[in-house]
Amino acid sequence: MTSNKQTVNEYMEAFRVSDHKKILDCLTDDIIWEMPGIYQHVGKEEFDKEIENENFVGSPTIQQYRNC
Repeated sequence: MTSNKQTVNEYMEAFRVSDHKKILDCLTDDIIWEMPGIYQHVGKEEFDKEIENENFVGSPTIQQYRNC
């Protein structure tokens, strides 16, 4: 498995269990989280604020549909 795939797997697993620190550890400082037409968060600090906020309840259900 490539290091990029390993990082993605670690990131997805961290989200499955709501491991805030582990999620951030998978990101670079210049991360961009964009929902076109809705918002754009740039950098770890902005991303960090959105991982768990008043609109975030529980842990997401993430499923892998195929092995890439």
